[in-house]
Amino acid sequence: MTAVDDISDSTEVVEMDDVPSQFFVEKHSWDGLRDIIHGSRKYSGMIINKAPHDFHPALTRTGSTTL
Repeated sequence: MTAVDDISDSTEVVEMDDVPSQFFVEKHSWDGLRDIIHGSRKYSGMIINKAPHDFHPALTRTGSTTL
C-alpha cells in the first residue's frame, strides 16, 4: 500500500475552527516596501559575509545534516 492509498482510505474528519474566511494582505506604503527590501538585502549580505567557520552543522530529526 502506498502513502496515497493510506490517505485516501482515511475516514477521520478534522474540524478546522481557525480558518480565516478571507485572505488578508497587509498594505504598505512605497517607503515601507523600500525599507522591507533594504532590510532583506542587508540581512542576506550579512549571511554572505560570514566566514565558513561561523556555520556549524546540525543533525536534523531525519538524520540528515544541515547548516
